[in-house]
Amino acid sequence: MIKFKNIFWNIWYYIRLSWYFIEIIFTKIQLFFGYRKDKSYIPVGHYCYEWDEERNKKEPTNGYWILSCKYYRSMKGHYAGCTYVGFIGFDSCLGDQCKVCGENYDDRDPIIIERENKIEKLLNRYEIKK
Repeated sequence: MIKFKNIFWNIWYYIRLSWYFIEIIFTKIQLFFGYRKDKSYIPVGHYCYEWDEERNKKEPTNGYWILSCKYYRSMKGHYAGCTYVGFIGFDSCLGDQCKVCGENYDDRDPIIIERENKIEKLLNRYEIKK
């Protein structure tokens, strides 16, 4: 039974890997014809994820919960890909979920951005206009 599970998961991994390559090729074809994907799904900042504040409050752990970018793909062995720009391969930065697309990239310090967002939420809660 264990051998069957291992075979199943290996086959599943290669199916998923093949699907990612098909996705990347399709993205490159779209870029060739001038079609751009919606960049509103890409989180602001240096990374391909953002903090999941609601889940962190509901389910606190020793780590933290994140919401990954819709276009980020992760595989075994530090292979990763971005279907927004059509890149897949071994890249240590992309393996750490650093952005390669350059969209919604903010040079400001993430702590300052987080404070500004909290202040904005407080102002919206009490309906105070700037």
